[in-house]
Amino acid sequence: MDGQQYLNQITPTAKKDNGILGIFKSKIGILLIAGVILTLAIIIIGSAMKPQTTAPADAKTQTFTLKNQFDVISNSFSTHQKNLHSPTLRSISAEVSRILSDSNKKFTDQITTELTYTAASITDDIVAVNKSYYATLDSALFAEVGGPSYDRAFARKMAMALKRFMDAELSIYNLSQSDDLKNILSSSYNSLSPLYVQLNNYSE
Repeated sequence: MDGQQYLNQITPTAKKDNGILGIFKSKIGILLIAGVILTLAIIIIGSAMKPQTTAPADAKTQTFTLKNQFDVISNSFSTHQKNLHSPTLRSISAEVSRILSDSNKKFTDQITTELTYTAASITDDIVAVNKSYYATLDSALFAEVGGPSYDRAFARKMAMALKRFMDAELSIYNLSQSDDLKNILSSSYNSLSPLYVQLNNYSE
């Protein structure tokens, strides 16, 4: 057998061995890649399912800002409703005050438990967010006391304030990951909505 015949005989075998080895290596590669992907998926899912025990700083600050707004809008309704002439507006305002008071207590209890809220949580920066708005509102309504247009001014100004407050409630509802806090805010928002409509539509 000459050298060429010998090479012709062994070449197919070598190709066959290389083919099997290639397949073997390919399968190992696929398994390794699949293993890496599975490991990453487990890590990502595990991180997503890990419970969040504290609110992000921005969400916490906004929650405390809403707490302050609960207090100032409640005080504003209480201060100005005593000057109303319309029995209808008195009734609406009294119901708004009742809902705010009830919701504020539940909200405060919940954030005390979840976010370790204390009176010291209301910083000067938080107070400043609402102070200017309500100072302007109070000044405008005090200027109308005793006048024929006081009731309409009250309805218009307090409807705007209530809408602002309810928008803040909705914002915290969307930010919060607490079902208990969401329930409190949802109940307050839904209870205040028809009263906002009545104030906004008042025209006597």
